[in-house]
Amino acid sequence: MTNSYGWDAITKSYDLGDSKFILWFGSNDAEMHPITHAWMRKRKEVVKSTWVVIDPRMTPTAFAADLWVPVKPGTDMALAYGMIHHIIAQNLYDKEFVAKWVEGFDELRKFVNDKGYSPDWAAKITGIPADTIKKMAVKYATIKPAAIFTNAGI
Repeated sequence: MTNSYGWDAITKSYDLGDSKFILWFGSNDAEMHPITHAWMRKRKEVVKSTWVVIDPRMTPTAFAADLWVPVKPGTDMALAYGMIHHIIAQNLYDKEFVAKWVEGFDELRKFVNDKGYSPDWAAKITGIPADTIKKMAVKYATIKPAAIFTNAGI
């Protein structure tokens, strides 16, 4: 969440504003950051991005999204583990990026596999159908560039 919103001369992009897929993970940005959210909504139309809001409540941010996923309160991490498990199991992660920038990936893979944190497992906890979890994981892993907004809930 330290990415910029404005024009970046190095990447020649609007950084977060050029994301083609955004997961709003427990982030009610429309009410918590109305100025940046208004700008992001304008960029959404320009870029034709897809927004998915994961939040127990139908917030103004969820209202602006393409998909609202009403996760049970307190089960966000189970949802994330289910998505991570599916991305790894389907070999959808960016191997070049992982090799260059990620420490502990093998431990993460072992952790989600050993614990059985599959989308089916996550569905039982979160109340979100396993098929929805899989679709979100695939979209996040394959649509580039993608972003996750977090930590702006209550």
